[in-house]
Amino acid sequence: MAIRIKLNHNSIKSLKSRDKRYTVTVEGNQGLMLRVNPSGKIDFLYRYQLKGKRRSMKIGRYPDKPLKELNLLYSEAAKNVGNGIDPLEIRQHDSDIDDPTLAEITELYFKNQANKLRTSTRNEYLRIANKYILKKWPNIPHLAQIKISALRRRDVKLLIDYIAYEMPNTYRNTTKLGAPIQANRCRAVLSAICSYALELEYLENHPVLGTTKPGIEKVAERCLDMEEIKILVNVLHQSARITRDFIMLGLYTGQRISQIAGLRNDWIKEDGWVYFPANIMKAKRSHKVFLCPSALDIIKNRINDKLTTEYIFPGSKENSHINPHLIKKRLSRLQRRLREAGIKEPFSFHDFRRTLNTNLSSLGFAGIGDIILSHVKPGVTSKHYQKYGFEPEIIKALTVWCIEIQKMME
Repeated sequence: MAIRIKLNHNSIKSLKSRDKRYTVTVEGNQGLMLRVNPSGKIDFLYRYQLKGKRRSMKIGRYPDKPLKELNLLYSEAAKNVGNGIDPLEIRQHDSDIDDPTLAEITELYFKNQANKLRTSTRNEYLRIANKYILKKWPNIPHLAQIKISALRRRDVKLLIDYIAYEMPNTYRNTTKLGAPIQANRCRAVLSAICSYALELEYLENHPVLGTTKPGIEKVAERCLDMEEIKILVNVLHQSARITRDFIMLGLYTGQRISQIAGLRNDWIKEDGWVYFPANIMKAKRSHKVFLCPSALDIIKNRINDKLTTEYIFPGSKENSHINPHLIKKRLSRLQRRLREAGIKEPFSFHDFRRTLNTNLSSLGFAGIGDIILSHVKPGVTSKHYQKYGFEPEIIKALTVWCIEIQKMME
């Protein structure tokens, strides 16, 4: 049964957000609908019929605009319809000088919105936008030149399908057609840009919603067992020191490659904890992790041997840290030697996180791995009511894990 309400502050405040957005009808205001979003904000929509065509326009969003103003805008639109004038055409005429192309709204997105992302994520989004979304491809519309208000689902679909199935894709001197997983990434970036345009009311509907991901994402399952860790440690002893130190620190702590690459001296405290600031964390919240004796020794030895600056792993440029991609390349080159030594299945640096969490569970520390890895658990309780830091449990778990790895090195 459709929900109907009267247009006043009390009725609007009674509308509760749900997991999915829903629409209610306003009594006494013909064609006026309220769309309640999961965020709690409410879109005012006006649906009308003119010259045999059904149209829909977004009037504004509450509480971004006051109720009095939204009601006035609705009244003006309804009056125009009553006089045979299409309010959407009036809006289009008034906004012609302020109707950006996709390229312009993309630039605006990266200027104002993408700074909420991690630097590495923002850079990757920017790369995808420039290399795939804004590029002119053969036989499909050039999305960069399309007015954002005119962007349609079919335009998005043509681009995504071209990237997934027809785009020449060269890797290691071999060219094949299509890159389905890259098409998934393009769809995600384009969706973020269009969501921003929707917020600014340049769009009435989201053109990416309703399209499907062409690529089937593989769930990563790689986890090193203790015998493989022993092989890895032995091979690392014959590798460059920066490679050995970096990878071992990742193995001991389970932290992301970007966190270890940007590790600074002043983040490491005398009590053996390292404190990562919120701005470098994926979850955008500060995080701390205990350094077991072996992990702490790696850092102290690098400092004593004058291999550090303000960063534990300095980069080639002044006042910079090592580029994480350099470590990824070095680990990739190690795979041949690791395969010859007995590790048949390749692995990535990120797999150390799964390795730590899995092995901690097998050692009797189930659940503590999520805290060490800074995984945000869903739910009100963990977000607002769990303030215990689990420091003793973290210290014990990582110390036992350190001892297990040391046994492999004997």
